Amino acid sequence: MGEFFIEFFEKVKEHKLAQALERAGAGQVTITTFANNDGNESASNALLRVWTVQKQTGYSYRSGDCQEALLTKTQARFAESQKKQQETSEFDEKIKEAINRSLALQEDTNAKVAAVGGDVELIKDGVCAVIPDYQRKIEELERIVAHKTKECDRIEYAKAQKTRQVNELMAAMELVRDEKNNTQAQLTSAKLKLAKARLELESKKDMWTRIIKIDNMLSDFVLEERTVKRARAD
Repeated sequence: MGEFFIEFFEKVKEHKLAQALERAGAGQVTITTFANNDGNESASNALLRVWTVQKQTGYSYRSGDCQEALLTKTQARFAESQKKQQETSEFDEKIKEAINRSLALQEDTNAKVAAVGGDVELIKDGVCAVIPDYQRKIEELERIVAHKTKECDRIEYAKAQKTRQVNELMAAMELVRDEKNNTQAQLTSAKLKLAKARLELESKKDMWTRIIKIDNMLSDFVLEERTVKRARAD
Protein backbone atom coordinates (compact mmCIF):
# COMPACT_ATOMS: atom_id res chain seq x y z
CA MET A 1 0.00 0.00 0.00
CA GLY A 2 1.06 3.60 -0.41
CA GLU A 3 -0.08 7.05 0.66
CA PHE A 4 0.43 9.97 -1.71
CA PHE A 5 -0.09 13.72 -1.60
CA ILE A 6 -0.70 15.17 -5.08
CA GLU A 7 -1.34 18.80 -5.97
CA PHE A 8 -2.91 19.75 -9.31
CA PHE A 9 -2.91 23.19 -10.90
CA GLU A 10 -6.02 22.39 -12.94
CA LYS A 11 -9.34 20.77 -12.03
CA VAL A 12 -9.21 16.94 -12.12
CA LYS A 13 -12.21 14.64 -11.71
CA GLU A 14 -11.75 12.08 -8.92
CA HIS A 15 -12.93 9.10 -10.94
CA LYS A 16 -10.47 9.89 -13.73
CA LEU A 17 -7.62 10.11 -11.23
CA ALA A 18 -8.67 6.77 -9.74
CA GLN A 19 -8.76 5.20 -13.21
CA ALA A 20 -5.27 6.51 -13.97
CA LEU A 21 -3.89 5.06 -10.72
CA GLU A 22 -5.59 1.73 -11.39
CA ARG A 23 -4.06 1.63 -14.87
CA ALA A 24 -0.69 2.16 -13.19
CA GLY A 25 -1.29 -1.01 -11.13
CA ALA A 26 -3.26 0.09 -8.05
CA GLY A 27 -5.74 -2.53 -6.84
CA GLN A 28 -7.85 -0.23 -4.69
CA VAL A 29 -7.83 3.57 -4.66
CA THR A 30 -9.22 5.92 -1.99
CA ILE A 31 -9.11 9.65 -2.78
CA THR A 32 -9.59 12.50 -0.33
CA THR A 33 -9.78 16.11 -1.48
CA PHE A 34 -9.24 19.21 0.65
CA ALA A 35 -10.97 22.52 1.09
CA ASN A 36 -9.20 25.54 -0.40
CA ASN A 37 -10.48 28.00 2.17
CA ASP A 38 -9.18 26.55 5.46
CA GLY A 39 -5.69 28.02 5.35
CA ASN A 40 -4.13 24.73 4.14
CA GLU A 41 -5.16 23.08 7.42
CA SER A 42 -6.49 19.79 6.02
CA ALA A 43 -3.90 19.63 3.23
CA SER A 44 -1.08 20.20 5.73
CA ASN A 45 -2.37 17.38 7.95
CA ALA A 46 -2.40 15.00 4.97
CA LEU A 47 1.11 15.97 3.83
CA LEU A 48 2.37 15.59 7.40
CA ARG A 49 0.86 12.09 7.46
CA VAL A 50 2.73 11.16 4.26
CA TRP A 51 6.04 12.50 5.62
CA THR A 52 5.54 10.59 8.87
CA VAL A 53 4.97 7.32 6.97
CA GLN A 54 8.11 8.03 4.91
CA LYS A 55 10.10 8.51 8.11
CA GLN A 56 8.77 5.26 9.59
CA THR A 57 9.20 3.03 6.52
CA GLY A 58 12.19 4.59 4.81
CA TYR A 59 10.36 4.54 1.46
CA SER A 60 9.59 7.77 -0.36
CA TYR A 61 9.05 9.26 -3.81
CA ARG A 62 8.93 12.93 -4.70
CA SER A 63 8.45 14.89 -7.89
CA GLY A 64 8.09 18.66 -8.11
CA ASP A 65 7.25 21.14 -5.34
CA CYS A 66 4.06 22.16 -3.58
CA GLN A 67 2.95 25.64 -2.58
CA GLU A 68 5.47 27.55 -0.47
CA ALA A 69 2.90 28.43 2.24
CA LEU A 70 1.78 24.80 2.54
CA LEU A 71 5.38 23.56 2.56
CA THR A 72 6.44 25.98 5.32
CA LYS A 73 3.43 25.13 7.50
CA THR A 74 3.95 21.39 7.13
CA GLN A 75 7.69 21.59 7.80
CA ALA A 76 7.01 23.37 11.09
CA ARG A 77 4.48 20.71 12.09
CA PHE A 78 6.81 17.90 11.07
CA ALA A 79 9.63 19.35 13.18
CA GLU A 80 7.27 19.62 16.17
CA SER A 81 6.07 16.02 15.72
CA GLN A 82 9.66 14.75 15.48
CA LYS A 83 10.51 16.61 18.68
CA LYS A 84 7.58 14.99 20.49
CA GLN A 85 8.54 11.59 19.09
CA GLN A 86 12.10 12.13 20.32
CA GLU A 87 10.79 12.94 23.81
CA THR A 88 8.55 9.86 23.74
CA SER A 89 11.47 7.65 22.64
CA GLU A 90 13.64 9.02 25.42
CA PHE A 91 10.86 8.31 27.92
CA ASP A 92 10.51 4.75 26.62
CA GLU A 93 14.26 4.22 26.88
CA LYS A 94 14.21 5.43 30.49
CA ILE A 95 11.39 3.01 31.31
CA LYS A 96 13.28 0.11 29.70
CA GLU A 97 16.46 1.07 31.52
CA ALA A 98 14.63 1.25 34.86
CA ILE A 99 13.03 -2.17 34.27
CA ASN A 100 16.37 -3.71 33.29
CA ARG A 101 18.04 -2.24 36.38
CA SER A 102 15.26 -3.53 38.60
CA LEU A 103 15.47 -7.02 37.07
CA ALA A 104 19.27 -7.03 37.34
CA LEU A 105 19.08 -5.90 40.95
CA GLN A 106 16.52 -8.59 41.72
CA GLU A 107 18.70 -11.26 40.09
CA ASP A 108 21.73 -9.98 41.99
CA THR A 109 19.77 -10.08 45.24
CA ASN A 110 18.58 -13.65 44.56
CA ALA A 111 22.14 -14.71 43.74
CA LYS A 112 23.48 -13.25 46.96
CA VAL A 113 20.72 -14.92 48.96
CA ALA A 114 21.55 -18.29 47.36
CA ALA A 115 25.29 -17.82 48.05
CA VAL A 116 24.80 -17.08 51.70
CA GLY A 117 23.77 -20.70 52.34
CA GLY A 118 23.64 -21.29 56.06
CA ASP A 119 23.35 -17.59 56.84
CA VAL A 120 20.01 -17.23 55.02
CA GLU A 121 18.05 -17.12 58.20
CA LEU A 122 20.11 -14.18 59.42
CA ILE A 123 19.38 -11.94 56.42
CA LYS A 124 15.95 -13.30 55.46
CA ASP A 125 14.08 -10.45 57.09
CA GLY A 126 16.09 -7.78 55.25
CA VAL A 127 15.75 -9.46 51.85
CA CYS A 128 12.02 -10.02 52.28
CA ALA A 129 11.64 -6.31 52.98
CA VAL A 130 13.63 -5.25 49.88
CA ILE A 131 12.17 -7.59 47.25
CA PRO A 132 8.52 -6.44 47.57
CA ASP A 133 9.66 -2.83 47.02
CA TYR A 134 11.34 -3.79 43.75
CA GLN A 135 8.36 -5.88 42.71
CA ARG A 136 6.05 -2.94 43.31
CA LYS A 137 8.31 -0.67 41.23
CA ILE A 138 8.38 -3.22 38.40
CA GLU A 139 4.60 -3.58 38.48
CA GLU A 140 4.23 0.22 38.39
CA LEU A 141 6.55 0.48 35.39
CA GLU A 142 4.72 -2.34 33.63
CA ARG A 143 1.42 -0.56 34.31
CA ILE A 144 2.82 2.66 32.79
CA VAL A 145 4.01 0.78 29.69
CA ALA A 146 0.63 -0.96 29.30
CA HIS A 147 -1.21 2.36 29.67
CA LYS A 148 1.04 4.02 27.08
CA THR A 149 0.48 1.14 24.64
CA LYS A 150 -3.28 1.40 25.17
CA GLU A 151 -3.19 5.17 24.56
CA CYS A 152 -1.24 4.68 21.33
CA ASP A 153 -3.79 2.15 20.12
CA ARG A 154 -6.63 4.51 21.03
CA ILE A 155 -5.00 7.42 19.15
CA GLU A 156 -4.44 5.28 16.04
CA TYR A 157 -8.08 4.14 16.13
CA ALA A 158 -9.28 7.73 16.54
CA LYS A 159 -7.16 8.81 13.56
CA ALA A 160 -8.65 6.02 11.44
CA GLN A 161 -12.18 7.01 12.46
CA LYS A 162 -11.43 10.66 11.70
CA THR A 163 -10.09 9.77 8.24
CA ARG A 164 -13.22 7.71 7.52
CA GLN A 165 -15.48 10.56 8.65
CA VAL A 166 -13.57 13.04 6.47
CA ASN A 167 -13.92 10.74 3.45
CA GLU A 168 -17.66 10.35 4.05
CA LEU A 169 -18.07 14.11 4.50
CA MET A 170 -16.19 14.87 1.28
CA ALA A 171 -18.34 12.35 -0.60
CA ALA A 172 -21.49 13.94 0.83
CA MET A 173 -20.25 17.40 -0.15
CA GLU A 174 -19.61 16.20 -3.70
CA LEU A 175 -23.14 14.79 -3.85
CA VAL A 176 -24.58 18.09 -2.57
CA ARG A 177 -22.60 20.03 -5.18
CA ASP A 178 -23.94 17.77 -7.93
CA GLU A 179 -27.50 18.19 -6.66
CA LYS A 180 -26.99 21.97 -6.44
CA ASN A 181 -25.72 22.10 -10.02
CA ASN A 182 -28.69 20.02 -11.22
CA THR A 183 -31.12 22.24 -9.33
CA GLN A 184 -29.56 25.39 -10.78
CA ALA A 185 -29.79 23.92 -14.29
CA GLN A 186 -33.46 23.04 -13.73
CA LEU A 187 -34.12 26.52 -12.30
CA THR A 188 -32.47 28.18 -15.31
CA SER A 189 -34.57 26.06 -17.68
CA ALA A 190 -37.74 26.94 -15.76
CA LYS A 191 -36.87 30.65 -15.88
CA LEU A 192 -36.39 30.45 -19.65
CA LYS A 193 -39.74 28.71 -20.09
CA LEU A 194 -41.41 31.29 -17.84
CA ALA A 195 -39.90 34.15 -19.82
CA LYS A 196 -41.05 32.57 -23.08
CA ALA A 197 -44.59 32.07 -21.72
CA ARG A 198 -44.63 35.65 -20.50
CA LEU A 199 -43.67 36.93 -23.96
CA GLU A 200 -46.41 34.83 -25.50
CA LEU A 201 -48.96 36.19 -23.02
CA GLU A 202 -47.83 39.76 -23.69
CA SER A 203 -48.22 39.14 -27.42
CA LYS A 204 -51.71 37.67 -26.93
CA LYS A 205 -52.66 40.53 -24.62
CA ASP A 206 -51.62 43.06 -27.25
CA MET A 207 -53.57 41.18 -29.91
CA TRP A 208 -56.72 41.07 -27.75
CA THR A 209 -56.36 44.75 -27.00
CA ARG A 210 -56.30 45.49 -30.71
CA ILE A 211 -59.30 43.21 -31.32
CA ILE A 212 -61.31 44.93 -28.59
CA LYS A 213 -60.39 48.33 -29.98
CA ILE A 214 -61.47 47.28 -33.49
CA ASP A 215 -64.68 45.78 -32.10
CA ASN A 216 -65.47 49.03 -30.28
CA MET A 217 -64.79 50.98 -33.45
CA LEU A 218 -67.13 48.70 -35.39
CA SER A 219 -69.84 49.08 -32.73
CA ASP A 220 -69.54 52.86 -32.87
CA PHE A 221 -69.66 52.79 -36.65
CA VAL A 222 -72.79 50.58 -36.69
CA LEU A 223 -74.48 52.81 -34.12
CA GLU A 224 -73.64 55.92 -36.15
CA GLU A 225 -75.00 54.33 -39.35
CA ARG A 226 -78.26 53.45 -37.62
CA THR A 227 -78.58 57.00 -36.30
CA VAL A 228 -78.05 58.45 -39.77
CA LYS A 229 -80.61 56.09 -41.35
CA ARG A 230 -83.16 56.95 -38.71
CA ALA A 231 -82.59 60.65 -39.29
CA ARG A 232 -83.09 60.22 -43.05
CA ALA A 233 -86.28 58.25 -42.44
CA ASP A 234 -87.66 61.05 -40.33
